[in-house]
Parts: sequence; C-alpha cells; structure tokens
Amino acid sequence: MIRMPRIPHPKFDSPIVEHVVVLSELRSAVLTGSVLPEHFFQLKRIFQFLESLQSARIEGNRTTIEEFVEEQINGDTGQSESIREIQNLEDAVIYLEEAFKRAPTREIDHSLICELHRITVKNLRDPRSGGEGDDTPGRYRSKSVKIVGADHKPPPPWDVEAEMNELVLFINQQIPLQMELLRIAIAHHHLTYIHPFTNGNGRVARLLTYGMLIKAGYRVDVGRILNPTAVFVHDRKAYMNALQHADEGSDTNLLDFCEYVLGGLRLVFEKVHQLTNAGYVETQIMLPSFDLAVQRAILSPMERRVVEDLWRNQICESKHFSRWYPQKKGASLSQEIAHWKRRKLIRPYPTNSSRKYIVELEHGPLLRCIIHVLHQQGFLPFAPDA
Repeated sequence: MIRMPRIPHPKFDSPIVEHVVVLSELRSAVLTGSVLPEHFFQLKRIFQFLESLQSARIEGNRTTIEEFVEEQINGDTGQSESIREIQNLEDAVIYLEEAFKRAPTREIDHSLICELHRITVKNLRDPRSGGEGDDTPGRYRSKSVKIVGADHKPPPPWDVEAEMNELVLFINQQIPLQMELLRIAIAHHHLTYIHPFTNGNGRVARLLTYGMLIKAGYRVDVGRILNPTAVFVHDRKAYMNALQHADEGSDTNLLDFCEYVLGGLRLVFEKVHQLTNAGYVETQIMLPSFDLAVQRAILSPMERRVVEDLWRNQICESKHFSRWYPQKKGASLSQEIAHWKRRKLIRPYPTNSSRKYIVELEHGPLLRCIIHVLHQQGFLPFAPDA
C-alpha cells in the first residue's frame, strides 16, 4: 500500500509556529559590513566542506577534520575513498546551487533526485565491498533493503516508483507559504522512509532538504555561509531517533519530527547569522586565528601584524609589503612576496597572473587555525581531531 506524504497541522500554541515565524525572518539575512566578497566565499567554501564532512560522518565515514584539512592544503582531495565521498557531497551541493541559479523556479523532479544520488556515490565501492557507493548509481533500487538498526521495513522494490511519484508531486504542489518549512521536514523524512536507492539515501535526503531550502529562499549564494542542513549532523543519535519516531506515521510523531527539524534549523540560522556580520567575522574568527597562528609558529609576531594589515586592506599590492619590509626594494621585495605565496599565506587576486593579493584562507596553513577557532566558537559538532 502506498503511503502518501502529508503535512499535519500544528496547534496555534505549538513551538513549530514560532519556529516558522523566526525562520521566515532569518531567511532574508544577508552579508553586512565590508568583507571582501572573495574572503566571504572562501569562508563559505570552508563551511561547505565541513558540512559535507559532517554529513558523510553520519554514514560512518571516520575522516577527521585534521585529515581533511591536510588534503585541502596539499591539494590531494579525492586521493582516498573517504575523502572522495566527502568531495562527492560537495559536488552535489554545487550542482544544486547551479541548478537553481539557472532556473530558480524549476521543479524538484525524479531526474534531479537521481542525479544527486549519482553524484553522491560516484566512484565509491558498493557496500558489499566495504564502500559507501551503489552498484546502480542514479537509479531507484530493484531489490528489497533493510535499514541497519531500524525497525522500519522500506517498501518493496515494485512500489518504489509509485512512492517516489507521490513524493515528487508532494514536493512540487502549490501550498500556503507558512506550510513550506513543514513540507521540507516531511519530505526529508519521507524519502528516508521510502529508501528509494540501495545505498546513499541519507545523503540524498539531506541534499534534497538543502535543495528545497534553496528553492524556498534560503540561498547560500546571496549571503548565507553555512549549509542549513547542519541540523542533521550535529547529533547523529538524535537525528536517527527522530527519523525512527516519525516512521510510525501518526500526526503527533510527524509533528515531533517537524519540531525537531525546524527547531534545529532555527538554532543553526541564529548562530550562523553572526557570521554574516563583518565585524563579528574579524574580531571573533579572523584575529583569533591569526593569534593562534603565532602560537603554532605558523606566523612570526611581525608576520601576524602583516596578515592583519593585509586582511583589513582586503586587496593588497606590493606597496603594502614595502611598508612592512622597507629595506627591500625591486627584486628583493618581489622575492619576499613570492615567499608568502609559496607558503600559501596569500594568493593572487582576481586571477593567478594578477599582481594584487588577498589573504589565503582555504588552501593554506591558516585553515587549521580558522577551523580551531570555529570549534571554540561552537560552530563544529565535533573536535578537529575527533
């Protein structure tokens, strides 16, 4: 029997109602202050990689943040299968952003959902070989599956297509704006309930949620730094318990899941809202990161002052370095700048051949310090070496 997705109606005094109101206000939050766009997008990419890492860890990937940072700094991303799994998730996020940038009102259909799955499991071994891939990438399953650790038994393979037809119709039907967030939560659970793919369903469900949030106006490309589906990765046990509770299908249980998702989204958005403020980013993230770089002997005290000056000037030329290295002229100053580039402390901007520079955040040694400070500030659900 096909189980139809539906949106149960919360009571007026339910916390869900307050969450919807607050999230609707936070949806329009954009970057304020004077952060250079490229600095902002470097930070955004760092966060996206961390979100992908956390999403993969739900599925059992044990890659630590430190291991992933080493891959980023050394330029070896994709070398190991565990790193490739994380890169796949990042590729899927980019695919979603570009798809909705090209067609903001496009439907979320079978082809998009299957493409997310194909990207997610690309070049990964299937579970029988100890991997997190799928031997039928981008296609709905043709055999029965069992969810490890769950009582729920997914629908038989001959019902998957019909179940997914109902889900796609549900996702794209016209509904009142105030019900949109509840639909996003219900759709997330319902995809995991159907379990349409042999493997990778949790990853696809979280990507589906991200896509629905983008379509609903929670866009990362107009000032939003974090992937708001962070709510699902901060507490794996709570997430799994909430899904299993909703499997029973009663209005009460489904509303409990909606409250879990919307309450988590609210906490994430309220926390991340601080990161859309240029003053907060500088005083609470960047300057402490530069201080930590001195403690770890990545920067000398004088170099730390130079980096802060470069950060505040945003786009720098050789004259900025000559202010700090007055004894160096011409070729000598050029050699000093080249030394900074080799150490990945700065990068040419806007192109690799440019003679202007910005501080390098995502592919140099400062990345370790930035992630450490983010953990101290409560933005990461687990320690960098966990």
